[in-house]
Amino acid sequence: MSWSELRAPLLAFAALFQCAPSSGQHPAAPKSVATPQAAAPIRSTRPSTDAGQPLPADKAPCAALALRVEALPPSTIGKQDVAIADDGDRGLRAFHEKLAALSRAPKERLVRVAFYGDSNLTLDQLSGTLRRKLQGQFGDGGHGFVGVGSPWRGYRHQDVQRQMVGHWETYIFTRGAKPRVGGFGASGMSAATGEPGAKMKLGTAKAGAGVGTKATQLIVFYTRHAKGGRFRIRVDGAEAAVIETQSAVSESTHVAVPMEDAAHAVAIENVDRKFVHLLGTVLERPHGLVVDTLAVTGATYGAIAKLDEESVRPMLAARHHDLVLFMLGTNFWNSAENLAGLDTMVARHRASNPSVSILIVGPPDHVRTKTSTQSDPRVVRVIDELRNAAREKGLAYWDLRAAMGGDGSMRDFYYKGLAGKDLYHLTEKGAGMLGERLAHALLRSHAAYLERQPTAGCSVN
Repeated sequence: MSWSELRAPLLAFAALFQCAPSSGQHPAAPKSVATPQAAAPIRSTRPSTDAGQPLPADKAPCAALALRVEALPPSTIGKQDVAIADDGDRGLRAFHEKLAALSRAPKERLVRVAFYGDSNLTLDQLSGTLRRKLQGQFGDGGHGFVGVGSPWRGYRHQDVQRQMVGHWETYIFTRGAKPRVGGFGASGMSAATGEPGAKMKLGTAKAGAGVGTKATQLIVFYTRHAKGGRFRIRVDGAEAAVIETQSAVSESTHVAVPMEDAAHAVAIENVDRKFVHLLGTVLERPHGLVVDTLAVTGATYGAIAKLDEESVRPMLAARHHDLVLFMLGTNFWNSAENLAGLDTMVARHRASNPSVSILIVGPPDHVRTKTSTQSDPRVVRVIDELRNAAREKGLAYWDLRAAMGGDGSMRDFYYKGLAGKDLYHLTEKGAGMLGERLAHALLRSHAAYLERQPTAGCSVN
C-alpha cells in the first residue's frame, strides 16, 4: 500500500487525540460518566429506573448514605450528648455496616441487638426506650425476646402482652434452685411445669403502641429430656403445632412457627402431666431491627459467664446478634470477676457470630447517702476498669454515669424523682431518660460513621 493510501486513515486516527483550544474551563464530562450525587437520606431505598421500578441488585449503583440526628430537647439534668468511645470504629464497625445495609434494603434485612443487664434493666424501660427509638429509625423488627415464668415481682417487657397461667416453677441463675433438667438458657432464666393446661399467653403490642404491633414468627426455646412432655402452640386460637420434648438425649433447641405479618395472640400450653421446660420466646419480623432484653436481678459479668454453655450456645446461635450491649457492674459484691467474665461473654458471642459488635454501657452512678455529693469509690473503680478493658479489647464504651451528670449525680437523680431511695435503682422516668440518651448516642455514632464511610453497607452479604 502506498503512502497516499495510508495518509487519510492515519490523519483521521490522529484527530481523535487532538485537544480543543483552552477556554479557561474544564471540558464537560462525557455523557456516559455519572457525576457525583448529593448524599441520599438514610431511609432511601434502592435507586429506581425511569419507570419507577427498582434496579436489579447487581445493576444498582451504591449511593451515598447520610443520617441527620435531631438534637434532644433541652434538659437541666445531666449531659445529653455523651458520645460513644470507639477507637478506629473497632467496636461498632460491623454493626454500622449492617445498619447501612438495612437502610439500603429496608424490607430485606433484619438487624438483631441483645441487651444484657441487671435489675436496672428488668422493667425493660431503658432497653424499651432504646428499642422504640432505633425501630423508629430502622424499622420495626418485632419485640424480640420475652422470658417465661414469674422470676420476680415487676418483671415485664414494654410493647408486648404477656401472662402466665397455672403453676410454673421459675428458675433464675442468680438465686434459688437450679432447673431439674437442662439449664437457664442465654437469658439466665427459665420455667417449667407439669400441670396440664398451664400456659404462657403472649401477644403483640396493642394497637397504637407504635412498635411491636405485628409479628411474622414465634420462636419457642425449650429443653428436650428423658421425661419430657408435650406442649401445644396456638396462634389466634387455632392450633399451630404440638411439640414433643421427650428425648433420650438432653439438649436445648427451639421451634419456629410462621405467622402472617399482623397482630397476634399466641398461647404455649402444657398438654400432659409431664415436665415441660421452656427457656424463652421471641416475637419477630423478617426485616427492621429487633432488641432482645436479657436482664436478671443481681446479674454480674462473672455470674453470667458461668451460665451453662449447653443451654446458652444453641440460643445464641439461633439469634445471631449483630450488636451486644452489656450494662452491668452495679452489683459490687462480684466486681472482682468483672474482667474475666467480660472476656468469657465476648468470646461466647464471637463464637456464634465472629463479626458481632460489642458495646459496654457503664453502670449508673451510686452515692452512699442522700446527702453525698461524690460518687461511691467502688463505682468509680468499676467504671475505670470497664472503660480501660473496652479500649484494650477493641470494644465500644458509653459512659452512662457521665450522661447522668458525672460525680455524685445519683443524688440529683434521687431528688428529681429519677432514682429510688436505695440510690442504686433508676425509676421508670430516669431509665427512660437514659435510654433516650443511649439511643441518641448510637444514632450519632452511626451518622458520624456514614460521614466517614458514605458507601457503607454496599458489600454486606
